[in-house]
Amino acid sequence: MNKKIEAEYPDIINWENLGDKIWEKILWRDEETGTYIRLVRADPGFEGSDTLIHDFDELVYVLQGNQSNVKTGQVWRQGMFSYFPEGTEHGPFSTNEGIVGIEFRFYRESSNK
Repeated sequence: MNKKIEAEYPDIINWENLGDKIWEKILWRDEETGTYIRLVRADPGFEGSDTLIHDFDELVYVLQGNQSNVKTGQVWRQGMFSYFPEGTEHGPFSTNEGIVGIEFRFYRESSNK
């Protein structure tokens, strides 16, 4: 299987606004599976209100800043890693200082996204 390897500087990709104080940059997407990698940023003062449940596996690494789970109080800081398997309830999240993370979102073969 020969696939073209693409390289791009994240700085040339614009941040897309997803809502109040939350942003993303899609770094890579597999159009066949729906799997993608993104940078996600929440500005200082972000207050999420939704509990999240995804139809994909999500791996998150905090590049800078921190966030906390509003329900449990658990805090994620720079350098921390989380894994949320498909169907796992998590969040809502909030941040006082802001956060930037990289997320890997993998659709399982059976999902066919």
